[in-house]
Amino acid sequence: MSGSTELVVIVKQRPRRAPSPLEMLRSAVIGAASTVALSVDRVVSVTVNETLDRVVPPVLAAVLDRLDLTRLVIERVDLTRVVQATLDQMDLTQLVLDRVDVDRIVDKADLERIIDRLPLVDLANYIVDEVDLPRIIRESTGGIATDAMNAVRIQSIGVDQMMTRITDAMLLRRKARVTTAPGEAVQSGVVQEDEAL
Repeated sequence: MSGSTELVVIVKQRPRRAPSPLEMLRSAVIGAASTVALSVDRVVSVTVNETLDRVVPPVLAAVLDRLDLTRLVIERVDLTRVVQATLDQMDLTQLVLDRVDVDRIVDKADLERIIDRLPLVDLANYIVDEVDLPRIIRESTGGIATDAMNAVRIQSIGVDQMMTRITDAMLLRRKARVTTAPGEAVQSGVVQEDEAL
């Protein structure tokens, strides 16, 4: 060991001395007291629990029989809050769909009484006002009238052309006459009188 010194500490343990009779007695008393306390605690717990199980239900039933619970609930419970909290946690639509037989309700409903309660005249007026029935009638009859007039015009043109051909055949005309109005384009196959001369 080159120049370093080591310090060695030796710790001496005191020899264990034997406990005195008083200490042994004290230890024994404490151990016995603990054992007795645990035993007493177990016995007391079991006895108390059994006694409570026998005594509490009939006593509670007797107390509840003397109380007007409905009145107590009405006076002391905020039913609006309870109902609101309950409804907030429920899906009422799904609940109705799952649990309510709507067809059965409709079958049992008195439809005549329901219809008697409806303001049918007001409903009819509202529908007429919203739908604008006069405008629909005007437009639909106007369209029908236009279609009818167009059909009559087309038929009269066809009749006019047929009458022209019959007249030309009876008068032994060989060339077709001009049937267009002044200023209109000459239809194909129609020869004007000036060209015919």
